[in-house]
Amino acid sequence: MQLSAALANFNAQEGDIIKSQQRFSYFDQNLGWIGSLQTLEPTQGYLLKSGSNTNLVYPRRGLLRLREELPEQMKLESMLAD
Repeated sequence: MQLSAALANFNAQEGDIIKSQQRFSYFDQNLGWIGSLQTLEPTQGYLLKSGSNTNLVYPRRGLLRLREELPEQMKLESMLAD
């Protein structure tokens, strides 16, 4: 899921940072999220540092994608085992 869509319900402030193991992005009031982290993947860990107390509600659509991909992943693993 695109970072801006995943964090659409988050009230980002200037200088907020989100990062993964290898990439990061920060929030600029004029430009939005800037950096090498462009998408969020289910089951991956992220660190979000914010200058304000706020809540983040991750969109359900991102969670459902994992369920949709799971049968295909299981099918591929089954084919590799044969």
